[in-house]
Amino acid sequence: MIPVYDAIQIVGTPISERSGHNKPWKIMAMTPNGLKTFVVKLYDNFQVDNCHCVTNEIICNVLAKEFDFKVPDCALINIPQYLVANLPVEMLHQFENADNRPKFATVEIQGIMTAIPEIIKKECVKRISLDTLYAFDNLILNADRSNAKPNLLLDADDSYLIDHEFTFNQESILNFNFENCQLEQKHSI
Repeated sequence: MIPVYDAIQIVGTPISERSGHNKPWKIMAMTPNGLKTFVVKLYDNFQVDNCHCVTNEIICNVLAKEFDFKVPDCALINIPQYLVANLPVEMLHQFENADNRPKFATVEIQGIMTAIPEIIKKECVKRISLDTLYAFDNLILNADRSNAKPNLLLDADDSYLIDHEFTFNQESILNFNFENCQLEQKHSI
């Protein structure tokens, strides 16, 4: 079961403007194991209801573990209205446009860096099976992992898969070639 926590503090946005379309926030929440920092994605209603971003994130987070991949632990986070009262205008606007249901979040992993395209193959081969990653991405129809955007977090010894909101895409399913059982090349790293 995916835990649900209430945010007790908004720390701010976690990454630079290069963090993609979603601009996730860092929040603090009390868990049974104490205070933890989470990276929270504020999807809008269309992304939740029509693109199923939260559902995709949860399914892929759980499924990745079955493939022996490391992923940050996930949770659903409620952000109480009183926490957003004094936010900068841009963050307040983002919150007001977000779906009002609990938000998808992952525990922040300390000491990591986002995978950089120039080092991805050289560094990732030491930390992850690219063949298994390729199979996993094809299974979940991940249209969002590429050399330009690896969606991996790296530390000294490991890699962590992230960002699975653009999976199980109907358009990708329609591009499946049943004649030779191969997916389009866009699903490779």
